[in-house]
Amino acid sequence: MIVTGESSGELYGSLLAKALKAKCPEARIIGIGGERMKEAGVNIIAGIASGFGISEAFASYRRIKETFRKAVNAIEEFSPKALVLIDYPEFNIRLAKVAKKKGIKVLYYVSPQVWAWRKGRVKTIAEVSDRIAVILPFEEEIYKGT
Repeated sequence: MIVTGESSGELYGSLLAKALKAKCPEARIIGIGGERMKEAGVNIIAGIASGFGISEAFASYRRIKETFRKAVNAIEEFSPKALVLIDYPEFNIRLAKVAKKKGIKVLYYVSPQVWAWRKGRVKTIAEVSDRIAVILPFEEEIYKGT
């Protein structure tokens, strides 16, 4: 299961899905994303639900809550072998906690930019993830020792 909440993260999700399908064509991948991930072979259970800015966030609150419910239902129904999270920390950290309780492996692929804001999240992300894949070289150092 691949989860992304923003179009920038969806690019990484679609590239990952294509690589997984190339390596294992029979793999069944479900996720939260958009058209790019769908074209890459992901069975989309919910569309991207994020809002940018305060007014958009309030307007999309119900949609985000509904998307979270769909994600939890998908975890329960499909019991994915792994949950791959791409950025989108407010949503994905909560979802990771649900997955961990169910014994599902969690990979945080493209970690949130904790070095730019909310550095206290480093420990939380490390606690809810079995593995963290970073894209910027200096990010590895941030997570060492957590």
